[in-house]
Amino acid sequence: MSSAQQWLRFTRLALEITEAALPAYAHKFSPRRFTLPQLAACVLLKEYRQLDWRGVQGLLELAPGLRQGLGLQEVPDYTTLWRFARRWLEGQKLGRLLVELANRLGVGAVTVAVDSTGLDPDRTSSYFRARRERRQHRKRYVKLSLSVWWWEPSWRRVPWQTGDRAMTRPSCRICWSKPING
Repeated sequence: MSSAQQWLRFTRLALEITEAALPAYAHKFSPRRFTLPQLAACVLLKEYRQLDWRGVQGLLELAPGLRQGLGLQEVPDYTTLWRFARRWLEGQKLGRLLVELANRLGVGAVTVAVDSTGLDPDRTSSYFRARRERRQHRKRYVKLSLSVWWWEPSWRRVPWQTGDRAMTRPSCRICWSKPING
């Protein structure tokens, strides 16, 4: 199967999965430019290709076959995709759609490593502050979480490749959370 056929298969499967999971439109008076499943399939394409919002818009502009596979007459703007994902696809729903899509595509191994730590935003040590203030000090930390994951699509794997050499490029996500009180 050529790479062009793989991407067309991906878009068809993504559209099929999102049509089963989402209504066609948000409400009966919504504009009929794009359906919710079409926008969700574009977001899945963005996540799968590890693109940014403008990157997925550019990919759809350059690939008429992908637009046709998604049933798009025109390319959605990157802000339309971002607002749709923010409103309709919270993390768990997007994760479930990606897992269902990966299962149907027959994606091979997925490896994930996660680490978190708390960072003190102040320059002085907590010991010095506690000694100087002579009272119980409430600590505030900025939490930094890092998750590194990579997957190996089954159609890319050559049978004699094993271990890390068979993996595709890793994806790295850094998430800053709000300060927590400890």
